[in-house]
Amino acid sequence: MTVRPSITGEQAGACVDRRGRQGRLIAVEGPGGVGASTVTALIAELLRAQGVPVLVAQKSADASLGALARQGAETIRPALDRGDVVLCDRYIVSSLVAQRMDGSEQEFVGGLQQRVVQPDLVIMITALPDVLAERATARGAHSSMECARFAEAGRFLRSQGVRVLDVDASHVDAAEVARTAAVAITRIAKGRR
Repeated sequence: MTVRPSITGEQAGACVDRRGRQGRLIAVEGPGGVGASTVTALIAELLRAQGVPVLVAQKSADASLGALARQGAETIRPALDRGDVVLCDRYIVSSLVAQRMDGSEQEFVGGLQQRVVQPDLVIMITALPDVLAERATARGAHSSMECARFAEAGRFLRSQGVRVLDVDASHVDAAEVARTAAVAITRIAKGRR
């Protein structure tokens, strides 16, 4: 499994401290067929087993950034204020991808995403194209353009100072991906890099 953190050390601490909130917002992202929903559920189980309060937020069918902003105000912010770890099964990256697939420019969409609650960590699950194609064929939800847009959105968020953890799930199961992610989340929740 390949795991590559994009921000470490002082920068990582600044990302957490700058937000000044009790809880942590974690987004689990990836193209269709990568297993993000399964991994999100498994992470929630692992964290709850450690006694961590967890709220799992599903991305709205409305992929607009306005829908994300409403979800942030109504669901995410109150949970963060309580000190919960909020796990989003798809969040900003998926919205950026949807907007880009509809033809919006990256800079325009990126500027809008600054208005939603920012994640403390994005778990970006990837896999080799042939693995994704095989997994997604039954669901009819795969395109090489979608994969390229996810990679582009991840690079954009990194450039904006968002911490992104890339996990290649090509040759490991969802449980292993979830364990890797849970370790990273636990470190962030405890204020370590």
